[in-house]
Amino acid sequence: MDLQPLQTYPCMFTMNTSSNETLLGNATDVRGTSAWVVESVVILAIALFVCLGNLLVVLTLYRKPYLLTPSNKFVFSLTLSNLLLSVLVLPFVVASFLNGEWLFGVVWCNFTALLYLLISSASMLTLGAIAIDR
Repeated sequence: MDLQPLQTYPCMFTMNTSSNETLLGNATDVRGTSAWVVESVVILAIALFVCLGNLLVVLTLYRKPYLLTPSNKFVFSLTLSNLLLSVLVLPFVVASFLNGEWLFGVVWCNFTALLYLLISSASMLTLGAIAIDR
């Protein structure tokens, strides 16, 4: 099974088949409807908990300045970058997953990829700083 990016939308991939269907295809073609519903509910629940959990930590550390010890500032930075990732990137990825293809055009695809790369790099650098600090 050879994956090749489409020329118009690099976020979508095609399988090397005669009918040139998308990799995810129609939800009923690849997997059952009940499996799609379960996956959708799980992904939406994870996205919701990621946003709420990171928001809760950011608000707690922001409203209680005495908790901002030097090591907790690293945790604040990590949580803030994860919150940005879950707010700026995750909704578009989830919506595209649920639909089975990228919905937002090539420019937003590239911009989302850039945001993901930059924010993930910030998270990894913060994790490295936390490891050095401890």
